[in-house]
Amino acid sequence: MKKKLLFFLTLFMFQMSFAQDSIIEGELLVQTNVSFSEETTVNDFLPNFKYQDDVTFTILSHPFQVILLHFDKNKTHKTNLIEALKKHPNILHIQENQLTHYRNEEEIPNDSLYSKQWSMDIIKSPAAWTTTTGGITALGDTIVVGLIDKGTDFLHEDLQGNLWYNTHEIPNDGIDNDNNGFIDDYQGWSFSDGNDNHPATDHGTATAGIIGARGDNNIGVTGVNWNVKIMVLSQAISTAEVVQAYDYMYFQRKKYNETNGAAGAYVLVSSIAQGFSGKAENNPIWCNIYDKLGEVGILNVAATVNSPINIDVKEDIPTSCESAFLVTVTNTGEDDQLRPTAGFGEKSIDLGAPGSGAFTLTNGNAYDGFAGTSGATPHVSGGIALLHSLPNELLAQYALNEPSQAALLMKSVILNNVDKLSTLEGRTVSEGRLNLFKSMVKLDSYFREFTEELGILNLYPNPVQNTLTLQFETPDEPFQLFIYNEMGQLITDWTVITIANNPNILSVNTAALQSGVYFFQLKNSKTVLVEKFVKQ
Repeated sequence: MKKKLLFFLTLFMFQMSFAQDSIIEGELLVQTNVSFSEETTVNDFLPNFKYQDDVTFTILSHPFQVILLHFDKNKTHKTNLIEALKKHPNILHIQENQLTHYRNEEEIPNDSLYSKQWSMDIIKSPAAWTTTTGGITALGDTIVVGLIDKGTDFLHEDLQGNLWYNTHEIPNDGIDNDNNGFIDDYQGWSFSDGNDNHPATDHGTATAGIIGARGDNNIGVTGVNWNVKIMVLSQAISTAEVVQAYDYMYFQRKKYNETNGAAGAYVLVSSIAQGFSGKAENNPIWCNIYDKLGEVGILNVAATVNSPINIDVKEDIPTSCESAFLVTVTNTGEDDQLRPTAGFGEKSIDLGAPGSGAFTLTNGNAYDGFAGTSGATPHVSGGIALLHSLPNELLAQYALNEPSQAALLMKSVILNNVDKLSTLEGRTVSEGRLNLFKSMVKLDSYFREFTEELGILNLYPNPVQNTLTLQFETPDEPFQLFIYNEMGQLITDWTVITIANNPNILSVNTAALQSGVYFFQLKNSKTVLVEKFVKQ
């Protein structure tokens, strides 16, 4: 029974995520049961409608009696409008207006060398790009990736517009304007050099290009994100400097959280492709940093070694560090198999991603193949940044309100939606290689409100902390109410109270539930209703 329920929920969420990919906000298609003419007014086909003054319409079809209803989404709540329309006697059907996609269509950028970027095809970036190409969240927050690397060519033609600048710092005035401990850090920081002038290195330019070379600009290649801001933190050669680099991005994200975006930077993911052979127990300072970064909402991605070493046995820093906020990456090739020169570990290494031969940027407005786990890692860090740009306001709000939980969710979505590879079986935690499209579909389904129109009217607040209210319609016969977690397991530690004089409203105590995604199932002999909620 639980397996069948889980299958139903998974299939249902998958279908609904596609159905709502490209919704046009502020518009609803409405089919009436009354005919109308060109002179028809809102009052003619919606008499006594309480939102009459808040909507306008365009006639789409007289024979089909279909109109396009327009409303201001900032003034009129869509859910309330839909519920009012459903109850009006002149309305037959209501649905969202949304863009269509030709079957099998993918979003391909016009970058002149894109045909060489086989790695983007393998991780299904073109399919993901039909939904978003990166840059900002659904609430308008600018997404930043913290890149710790050798150095990046700030003048490269294909990075222009996608490099992060510290706008709270006045360049070259000799003052630490934002009080973060670095003077004149307008372009990030080069730690060995002690300034913000970064050396142009092929390694750092290549990783930046995979994360966020400017897409669809008729130049060169594209990154996983066509638009994003890359915070360059270079020349962190020693462990001490790596600590400083992580501290730098921690300060910026913490400041952003504390000021509601007025200061700091919205750093959502970090990326690093350097380290050394060593045990986690001997490097607690480096390893413990990841939990601290996770507290403010930064998920961290790290490359493992370019040697056929079992990291579970012969440890590596940082990919042996045990943190829920660390994603460790090994290298797959154009044949979509684990490279024979790549590190692995059933417990230590989370997933694979294409690296060897990935086509990206090099210095001096040039382009070439890259190699190793250093090429694999930015596909993952860039992918996490892309997921945050999903046009879903509930996700964006969740990431702001619950930054650490959002970071953990991103890791779960990435690892649980890989493409399984035989050469990664027993060699990585997920046993698979990054699939951005599958991850995006799953993430979207977590935060899409979905019901079959069977009687659940409202579920609020969602996300919830202590008390969830369910408003529903059901025939006058006995019914049952269940709560399942996202794995389809029945949850029993909750209490249902019927509100006096209101038999169709239930108050559910959710205080004992752990943070996560859950599903209501309301059923009787004729009907099964399913609704999702998120516990903060």
